[in-house]
Amino acid sequence: MRVIGENMEGHLKTTGCIEQRILFKRKDGDIYCIGSRESDRYLYASSKEALAIYYVLHEIDQGKNIGEIEKLAFERYGLSLDNVKAIVEKGKQAGLIEIEKHDSIKKNIDEFELMLVNLREFSLKRLYPIFTFLARHMNALVALMAVVIVLSLFSLLVDDKWKFFSWKQIFSNKNALIYMWFIQFFSLVLHEFSHAAVGYKYGARPKSFSIAVFYFCMLIFYIKLPGIYFQERKNRIKIWCAGIIMNLFLASCFILLFLNGNDKSQLFFAVGAVSNIMLALNNLLPFFYSDGYYILATLLKTPNLRKKSFFQVKKLARSGFSKENLIYWLYLVITASITITIVGGQILIITNAIYNSILSGSGFVEILND
Repeated sequence: MRVIGENMEGHLKTTGCIEQRILFKRKDGDIYCIGSRESDRYLYASSKEALAIYYVLHEIDQGKNIGEIEKLAFERYGLSLDNVKAIVEKGKQAGLIEIEKHDSIKKNIDEFELMLVNLREFSLKRLYPIFTFLARHMNALVALMAVVIVLSLFSLLVDDKWKFFSWKQIFSNKNALIYMWFIQFFSLVLHEFSHAAVGYKYGARPKSFSIAVFYFCMLIFYIKLPGIYFQERKNRIKIWCAGIIMNLFLASCFILLFLNGNDKSQLFFAVGAVSNIMLALNNLLPFFYSDGYYILATLLKTPNLRKKSFFQVKKLARSGFSKENLIYWLYLVITASITITIVGGQILIITNAIYNSILSGSGFVEILND
Protein backbone atom coordinates (compact mmCIF):
# COMPACT_ATOMS: atom_id res chain seq x y z
CA MET A 1 0.00 0.00 0.00
CA ARG A 2 1.42 3.35 -1.01
CA VAL A 3 1.47 6.27 1.37
CA ILE A 4 -0.98 9.07 0.62
CA GLY A 5 0.75 12.18 -0.67
CA GLU A 6 0.39 15.55 1.03
CA ASN A 7 -2.02 16.82 -1.61
CA MET A 8 -4.32 13.87 -0.86
CA GLU A 9 -4.38 14.16 2.94
CA GLY A 10 -7.46 15.12 4.93
CA HIS A 11 -11.03 15.48 3.86
CA LEU A 12 -12.40 16.62 0.55
CA LYS A 13 -15.88 18.02 0.10
CA THR A 14 -18.38 17.42 -2.69
CA THR A 15 -20.55 20.21 -4.09
CA GLY A 16 -23.72 18.23 -3.36
CA CYS A 17 -25.19 14.78 -2.83
CA ILE A 18 -23.68 12.38 -5.38
CA GLU A 19 -26.05 10.28 -7.50
CA GLN A 20 -25.59 7.85 -10.37
CA ARG A 21 -27.97 6.91 -13.20
CA ILE A 22 -27.71 5.17 -16.54
CA LEU A 23 -27.67 7.92 -19.15
CA PHE A 24 -27.68 5.71 -22.26
CA LYS A 25 -28.07 1.98 -22.74
CA ARG A 26 -25.79 0.97 -25.61
CA LYS A 27 -24.73 -2.31 -27.17
CA ASP A 28 -21.06 -1.45 -26.75
CA GLY A 29 -21.53 -0.65 -23.06
CA ASP A 30 -23.82 1.61 -21.07
CA ILE A 31 -22.92 5.23 -20.35
CA TYR A 32 -23.54 6.47 -16.82
CA CYS A 33 -24.22 9.95 -15.50
CA ILE A 34 -22.68 10.74 -12.11
CA GLY A 35 -23.52 14.10 -10.60
CA SER A 36 -25.25 16.32 -8.10
CA ARG A 37 -28.64 17.99 -8.28
CA GLU A 38 -27.58 20.66 -5.77
CA SER A 39 -24.67 21.94 -7.86
CA ASP A 40 -26.21 20.82 -11.18
CA ARG A 41 -22.86 19.39 -12.23
CA TYR A 42 -22.28 16.03 -13.92
CA LEU A 43 -19.72 13.78 -15.51
CA TYR A 44 -20.17 10.83 -17.83
CA ALA A 45 -18.44 7.48 -17.59
CA SER A 46 -18.51 4.10 -19.30
CA SER A 47 -19.86 1.08 -17.46
CA LYS A 48 -16.25 -0.06 -16.86
CA GLU A 49 -15.32 3.16 -15.04
CA ALA A 50 -18.62 4.23 -13.50
CA LEU A 51 -18.70 1.97 -10.43
CA ALA A 52 -15.24 2.99 -9.25
CA ILE A 53 -15.80 6.72 -9.96
CA TYR A 54 -19.14 6.71 -8.19
CA TYR A 55 -17.70 4.80 -5.22
CA VAL A 56 -14.88 7.29 -4.65
CA LEU A 57 -17.12 10.36 -5.06
CA HIS A 58 -19.86 8.84 -2.90
CA GLU A 59 -17.41 8.05 -0.10
CA ILE A 60 -16.10 11.62 -0.23
CA ASP A 61 -19.71 12.77 0.00
CA GLN A 62 -20.14 10.58 3.09
CA GLY A 63 -17.32 12.43 4.81
CA LYS A 64 -14.57 9.82 4.74
CA ASN A 65 -11.01 11.05 4.47
CA ILE A 66 -8.98 10.27 1.40
CA GLY A 67 -6.79 7.76 3.24
CA GLU A 68 -9.79 5.59 4.16
CA ILE A 69 -11.18 5.87 0.65
CA GLU A 70 -7.90 4.84 -0.96
CA LYS A 71 -7.70 1.78 1.28
CA LEU A 72 -11.32 0.70 0.67
CA ALA A 73 -11.09 1.40 -3.08
CA PHE A 74 -8.02 -0.85 -3.29
CA GLU A 75 -9.81 -3.64 -1.42
CA ARG A 76 -13.05 -3.43 -3.43
CA TYR A 77 -11.90 -2.45 -6.92
CA GLY A 78 -8.13 -2.88 -6.85
CA LEU A 79 -7.65 0.86 -7.39
CA SER A 80 -4.16 2.25 -6.84
CA LEU A 81 -3.43 5.62 -5.28
CA ASP A 82 -2.90 7.04 -8.76
CA ASN A 83 -6.34 5.74 -9.80
CA VAL A 84 -7.97 7.46 -6.80
CA LYS A 85 -6.06 10.69 -7.49
CA ALA A 86 -7.22 10.59 -11.11
CA ILE A 87 -10.86 10.16 -10.02
CA VAL A 88 -10.53 13.03 -7.54
CA GLU A 89 -9.06 15.24 -10.27
CA LYS A 90 -11.89 14.27 -12.62
CA GLY A 91 -14.40 15.12 -9.88
CA LYS A 92 -12.83 18.54 -9.35
CA GLN A 93 -12.76 19.29 -13.07
CA ALA A 94 -16.44 18.33 -13.32
CA GLY A 95 -17.32 20.61 -10.41
CA LEU A 96 -18.39 17.73 -8.16
CA ILE A 97 -15.57 18.22 -5.65
CA GLU A 98 -14.71 21.62 -4.25
CA ILE A 99 -11.38 22.91 -5.58
CA GLU A 100 -9.02 24.08 -2.86
CA LYS A 101 -7.15 27.39 -3.13
CA HIS A 102 -3.75 25.78 -3.62
CA ASP A 103 -5.07 23.45 -6.37
CA SER A 104 -3.85 24.01 -9.92
CA ILE A 105 -6.84 22.08 -11.25
CA LYS A 106 -9.40 24.15 -13.16
CA LYS A 107 -13.08 23.33 -13.45
CA ASN A 108 -14.25 22.38 -16.92
CA ILE A 109 -16.37 25.08 -18.55
CA ASP A 110 -18.53 24.24 -21.54
CA GLU A 111 -19.47 26.53 -24.41
CA PHE A 112 -22.78 27.55 -22.83
CA GLU A 113 -21.13 28.74 -19.61
CA LEU A 114 -18.22 30.35 -21.45
CA MET A 115 -20.39 32.46 -23.76
CA LEU A 116 -23.03 33.33 -21.16
CA VAL A 117 -23.31 36.55 -19.16
CA ASN A 118 -26.10 36.36 -16.59
CA LEU A 119 -28.04 39.59 -16.05
CA ARG A 120 -30.74 38.54 -13.59
CA GLU A 121 -31.90 35.34 -11.92
CA PHE A 122 -35.28 34.62 -10.32
CA SER A 123 -36.07 31.71 -7.99
CA LEU A 124 -38.95 29.47 -9.12
CA LYS A 125 -39.75 27.78 -5.80
CA ARG A 126 -42.82 29.99 -5.28
CA LEU A 127 -44.25 28.66 -8.54
CA TYR A 128 -44.13 24.98 -7.49
CA PRO A 129 -47.90 24.92 -6.72
CA ILE A 130 -48.54 26.05 -10.32
CA PHE A 131 -46.15 23.41 -11.68
CA THR A 132 -47.92 20.80 -9.53
CA PHE A 133 -51.28 21.80 -11.03
CA LEU A 134 -49.87 21.68 -14.58
CA ALA A 135 -48.26 18.29 -13.94
CA ARG A 136 -51.60 16.84 -12.79
CA HIS A 137 -53.37 18.05 -15.93
CA MET A 138 -50.48 17.63 -18.38
CA ASN A 139 -52.17 14.98 -20.54
CA ALA A 140 -55.30 17.10 -20.98
CA LEU A 141 -53.23 20.18 -21.82
CA VAL A 142 -51.15 18.30 -24.40
CA ALA A 143 -54.34 16.94 -25.98
CA LEU A 144 -55.79 20.46 -26.15
CA MET A 145 -52.63 21.79 -27.78
CA ALA A 146 -52.66 18.97 -30.34
CA VAL A 147 -56.29 19.76 -31.23
CA VAL A 148 -55.49 23.46 -31.72
CA ILE A 149 -52.46 22.66 -33.92
CA VAL A 150 -54.46 20.28 -36.12
CA LEU A 151 -57.38 22.74 -36.29
CA SER A 152 -55.08 25.56 -37.44
CA LEU A 153 -53.59 23.38 -40.18
CA PHE A 154 -57.05 22.37 -41.36
CA SER A 155 -58.17 26.02 -41.32
CA LEU A 156 -55.25 27.00 -43.54
CA LEU A 157 -56.37 24.39 -46.07
CA VAL A 158 -60.01 25.50 -46.22
CA ASP A 159 -59.59 29.25 -45.71
CA ASP A 160 -57.51 31.06 -48.34
CA LYS A 161 -57.57 34.40 -46.51
CA TRP A 162 -53.84 34.06 -45.82
CA LYS A 163 -53.08 33.97 -49.56
CA PHE A 164 -54.21 37.57 -49.99
CA PHE A 165 -52.19 38.97 -47.09
CA SER A 166 -49.02 40.95 -47.88
CA TRP A 167 -46.50 38.90 -45.87
CA LYS A 168 -43.61 41.17 -46.89
CA GLN A 169 -44.85 43.85 -44.50
CA ILE A 170 -43.89 41.63 -41.54
CA PHE A 171 -40.27 42.55 -42.31
CA SER A 172 -40.87 46.10 -43.58
CA ASN A 173 -43.65 47.60 -41.46
CA LYS A 174 -42.31 49.58 -38.46
CA ASN A 175 -45.16 48.41 -36.25
CA ALA A 176 -44.35 44.80 -37.11
CA LEU A 177 -40.92 45.14 -35.48
CA ILE A 178 -42.51 46.34 -32.22
CA TYR A 179 -45.04 43.51 -32.37
CA MET A 180 -42.24 41.00 -32.98
CA TRP A 181 -40.24 42.14 -29.93
CA PHE A 182 -43.27 41.96 -27.68
CA ILE A 183 -44.49 38.59 -29.02
CA GLN A 184 -41.04 36.98 -28.94
CA PHE A 185 -40.52 38.07 -25.33
CA PHE A 186 -43.87 36.55 -24.35
CA SER A 187 -43.28 33.41 -26.45
CA LEU A 188 -39.76 32.77 -25.15
CA VAL A 189 -40.92 33.00 -21.54
CA LEU A 190 -43.67 30.44 -22.23
CA HIS A 191 -41.16 28.30 -24.14
CA GLU A 192 -38.87 28.11 -21.10
CA PHE A 193 -41.68 27.54 -18.62
CA SER A 194 -42.88 24.65 -20.78
CA HIS A 195 -39.52 22.95 -20.16
CA ALA A 196 -39.95 23.63 -16.44
CA ALA A 197 -43.51 22.27 -16.28
CA VAL A 198 -42.69 19.01 -18.11
CA GLY A 199 -39.48 18.62 -16.12
CA TYR A 200 -41.44 19.05 -12.89
CA LYS A 201 -43.87 16.34 -13.99
CA TYR A 202 -40.98 13.86 -14.24
CA GLY A 203 -39.30 14.84 -10.98
CA ALA A 204 -36.77 17.48 -12.03
CA ARG A 205 -37.33 20.57 -9.89
CA PRO A 206 -36.91 23.92 -11.73
CA LYS A 207 -34.48 26.05 -9.75
CA SER A 208 -34.44 29.47 -11.39
CA PHE A 209 -35.39 31.56 -14.41
CA SER A 210 -32.53 33.63 -15.83
CA ILE A 211 -32.13 36.52 -18.24
CA ALA A 212 -28.73 36.50 -19.91
CA VAL A 213 -26.65 37.60 -22.88
CA PHE A 214 -25.42 34.68 -25.02
CA TYR A 215 -22.48 34.90 -27.45
CA PHE A 216 -22.08 38.51 -26.23
CA CYS A 217 -24.88 39.74 -28.50
CA MET A 218 -28.03 37.69 -28.02
CA LEU A 219 -30.54 38.22 -25.20
CA ILE A 220 -31.87 34.87 -24.00
CA PHE A 221 -33.99 33.35 -21.25
CA TYR A 222 -33.24 29.97 -19.73
CA ILE A 223 -34.37 27.84 -16.82
CA LYS A 224 -32.04 25.84 -14.59
CA LEU A 225 -33.46 22.33 -14.29
CA PRO A 226 -31.17 20.34 -11.96
CA GLY A 227 -31.47 16.58 -12.28
CA ILE A 228 -32.53 16.51 -15.92
CA TYR A 229 -29.73 14.05 -16.72
CA PHE A 230 -31.03 11.68 -14.06
CA GLN A 231 -34.29 11.33 -15.98
CA GLU A 232 -35.02 8.46 -18.33
CA ARG A 233 -33.92 9.04 -21.92
CA LYS A 234 -37.50 9.32 -23.27
CA ASN A 235 -38.43 11.80 -20.54
CA ARG A 236 -35.40 13.99 -21.33
CA ILE A 237 -36.55 14.14 -24.95
CA LYS A 238 -40.06 15.13 -23.81
CA ILE A 239 -38.63 17.91 -21.65
CA TRP A 240 -36.53 19.31 -24.53
CA CYS A 241 -39.46 19.02 -26.97
CA ALA A 242 -41.81 20.92 -24.65
CA GLY A 243 -40.63 24.40 -25.66
CA ILE A 244 -40.87 23.63 -29.38
CA ILE A 245 -44.39 22.26 -28.96
CA MET A 246 -45.36 25.41 -27.03
CA ASN A 247 -44.15 27.61 -29.90
CA LEU A 248 -46.10 25.51 -32.43
CA PHE A 249 -49.19 25.81 -30.22
CA LEU A 250 -48.79 29.60 -29.97
CA ALA A 251 -48.27 29.81 -33.75
CA SER A 252 -51.48 27.83 -34.23
CA CYS A 253 -53.38 30.19 -31.91
CA PHE A 254 -52.14 33.20 -33.87
CA ILE A 255 -53.07 31.51 -37.17
CA LEU A 256 -56.66 30.93 -35.98
CA LEU A 257 -56.89 34.53 -34.75
CA PHE A 258 -55.45 35.75 -38.07
CA LEU A 259 -58.03 33.83 -40.09
CA ASN A 260 -60.92 34.96 -37.92
CA GLY A 261 -59.80 38.49 -37.01
CA ASN A 262 -60.45 41.81 -38.70
CA ASP A 263 -58.12 43.60 -41.11
CA LYS A 264 -56.71 45.92 -38.42
CA SER A 265 -55.46 43.03 -36.27
CA GLN A 266 -54.15 40.88 -39.13
CA LEU A 267 -50.59 42.21 -39.01
CA PHE A 268 -50.24 41.55 -35.26
CA PHE A 269 -51.55 37.98 -35.56
CA ALA A 270 -49.42 37.33 -38.67
CA VAL A 271 -46.30 38.48 -36.82
CA GLY A 272 -47.25 36.21 -33.91
CA ALA A 273 -47.62 33.19 -36.18
CA VAL A 274 -44.38 33.80 -38.10
CA SER A 275 -42.39 34.60 -34.94
CA ASN A 276 -43.39 31.37 -33.21
CA ILE A 277 -42.83 29.23 -36.32
CA MET A 278 -39.34 30.71 -36.59
CA LEU A 279 -38.69 30.09 -32.88
CA ALA A 280 -39.79 26.46 -33.26
CA LEU A 281 -37.59 25.93 -36.35
CA ASN A 282 -34.57 27.64 -34.75
CA ASN A 283 -34.88 25.45 -31.67
CA LEU A 284 -35.15 22.34 -33.82
CA LEU A 285 -31.83 23.05 -35.54
CA PRO A 286 -29.17 20.92 -33.81
CA PHE A 287 -26.21 22.94 -35.06
CA PHE A 288 -26.18 25.45 -32.19
CA TYR A 289 -26.90 25.26 -28.46
CA SER A 290 -30.62 24.57 -28.81
CA ASP A 291 -33.29 22.06 -27.85
CA GLY A 292 -32.64 20.37 -31.18
CA TYR A 293 -29.00 19.82 -30.28
CA TYR A 294 -29.87 18.10 -26.98
CA ILE A 295 -32.55 16.02 -28.71
CA LEU A 296 -30.06 14.92 -31.39
CA ALA A 297 -27.35 14.06 -28.84
CA THR A 298 -29.89 12.05 -26.85
CA LEU A 299 -31.21 10.18 -29.90
CA LEU A 300 -27.64 9.38 -30.95
CA LYS A 301 -26.78 8.37 -27.36
CA THR A 302 -23.72 10.60 -27.56
CA PRO A 303 -23.04 12.90 -24.58
CA ASN A 304 -20.97 16.07 -25.14
CA LEU A 305 -21.43 15.81 -28.92
CA ARG A 306 -20.67 19.48 -29.54
CA LYS A 307 -17.77 19.62 -27.09
CA LYS A 308 -16.06 16.55 -28.53
CA SER A 309 -16.59 17.82 -32.08
CA PHE A 310 -15.49 21.45 -31.69
CA PHE A 311 -13.65 22.00 -28.42
CA GLN A 312 -11.60 18.82 -28.66
CA VAL A 313 -10.94 19.08 -32.38
CA LYS A 314 -7.16 18.57 -31.91
CA LYS A 315 -7.81 15.32 -30.08
CA LEU A 316 -10.30 14.35 -32.79
CA ALA A 317 -7.74 15.10 -35.51
CA ARG A 318 -5.07 13.03 -33.77
CA SER A 319 -7.41 10.05 -33.52
CA GLY A 320 -8.11 10.22 -37.26
CA PHE A 321 -11.18 8.74 -38.95
CA SER A 322 -12.75 5.69 -37.37
CA LYS A 323 -16.17 4.17 -36.80
CA GLU A 324 -16.12 5.37 -33.18
CA ASN A 325 -15.59 9.06 -33.98
CA LEU A 326 -17.42 9.25 -37.33
CA ILE A 327 -20.42 10.96 -35.70
CA TYR A 328 -18.17 13.71 -34.30
CA TRP A 329 -16.59 14.36 -37.72
CA LEU A 330 -20.00 14.50 -39.40
CA TYR A 331 -21.37 16.91 -36.80
CA LEU A 332 -18.25 19.09 -37.02
CA VAL A 333 -18.28 19.33 -40.84
CA ILE A 334 -22.06 19.85 -41.20
CA THR A 335 -22.29 22.40 -38.38
CA ALA A 336 -19.23 24.35 -39.56
CA SER A 337 -20.57 24.41 -43.15
CA ILE A 338 -24.03 25.62 -42.11
CA THR A 339 -22.60 28.24 -39.73
CA ILE A 340 -20.26 29.61 -42.42
CA THR A 341 -23.15 29.65 -44.93
CA ILE A 342 -25.51 31.51 -42.57
CA VAL A 343 -22.95 34.03 -41.30
CA GLY A 344 -21.35 34.43 -44.72
CA GLY A 345 -24.74 34.94 -46.34
CA GLN A 346 -25.66 37.68 -43.88
CA ILE A 347 -22.31 39.42 -44.43
CA LEU A 348 -22.80 39.27 -48.21
CA ILE A 349 -26.31 40.72 -47.95
CA ILE A 350 -25.14 43.60 -45.75
CA THR A 351 -22.04 44.22 -47.89
CA ASN A 352 -24.11 44.21 -51.07
CA ALA A 353 -26.62 46.66 -49.57
CA ILE A 354 -23.82 49.03 -48.51
CA TYR A 355 -22.07 48.73 -51.90
CA ASN A 356 -25.27 49.44 -53.84
CA SER A 357 -26.11 52.36 -51.58
CA ILE A 358 -22.65 53.87 -52.08
CA LEU A 359 -22.95 53.51 -55.87
CA SER A 360 -26.31 55.25 -55.79
CA GLY A 361 -24.84 58.14 -53.77
CA SER A 362 -26.84 57.43 -50.63
CA GLY A 363 -25.68 58.76 -47.27
CA PHE A 364 -24.98 56.75 -44.13
CA VAL A 365 -28.57 57.01 -42.88
CA GLU A 366 -29.92 55.78 -46.19
CA ILE A 367 -27.48 52.85 -46.09
CA LEU A 368 -28.76 51.84 -42.67
CA ASN A 369 -32.33 52.16 -43.87
CA ASP A 370 -31.55 49.84 -46.78
